[in-house]
Amino acid sequence: MQETLRYVPGVFADAYGGDARGDYTLVRGQEPSRYLDGMQGSRLSQVLEWRRDPFALERIEVLRGPSSVLYGGASTGGVLNEVTKRPQAESHNEIGVQYGSFDRKQLQMDSTGKLTKDGEWLYRFVGVLRDSDSQTDYVPNDRILLAPSLTWRPTNDISWTVLGNYQKDSSSSHSAFLPIEGVLTRSPNGYIPVNRFAGEPNFDRYKITTGGITSLYEQSFGDALKIKQSFRYSHTDGDYAILYPDLYSNPSNPFLDPARRTVARL
Repeated sequence: MQETLRYVPGVFADAYGGDARGDYTLVRGQEPSRYLDGMQGSRLSQVLEWRRDPFALERIEVLRGPSSVLYGGASTGGVLNEVTKRPQAESHNEIGVQYGSFDRKQLQMDSTGKLTKDGEWLYRFVGVLRDSDSQTDYVPNDRILLAPSLTWRPTNDISWTVLGNYQKDSSSSHSAFLPIEGVLTRSPNGYIPVNRFAGEPNFDRYKITTGGITSLYEQSFGDALKIKQSFRYSHTDGDYAILYPDLYSNPSNPFLDPARRTVARL
């Protein structure tokens, strides 16, 4: 999502750099409120939250400024509304295979169309299977996503869509909190490589599993009145553990040895 928003005016899409834990975007210098299909979702700044896969989204809407408060208790910075892919009457089938940097391997699928000839029932299924490393050693970027959905249209005035979601992420934290010396300034030992992992491979982990179901109902009564009702239930389980350098006890000199190569960890 960060890459999607980089060209939107007033949006600082990746204010804290790449991070496997979430999309920490700022709108007009503030954390925006995050919506999913028009309903408030998890906060962007929190960890152990459901991070939506962009392949499962139809679009991302950005509302900047204090007008965002018209849509509930929202941030004055703005609102981000992520819109889920929904069943379509026109048949569409897509299968994609990716191989990229850091041994990234991904299989993705998007299929939609009519379940019945008259179009009363529509379906869609979105799936992602990814096995990948990342720019940081020992930090995977693995994901399983299953997102089925169904739409019932008994008449032209009634539409009821049910969206299902199961997503399982397995990763760790890119945020090593490395010393300034060796990152911003040169140390006697040179610079710290960008792929340096400061945690513990057998301890550090960031695993998130989310399941949810959403109901979107619309009914029109002529051209003057339309009723919309939305409901979502989701449940997220998170398992998070991290070791990182102790840069707080003595920020100006966190090193434990005269060679300035060793730091304590928290």
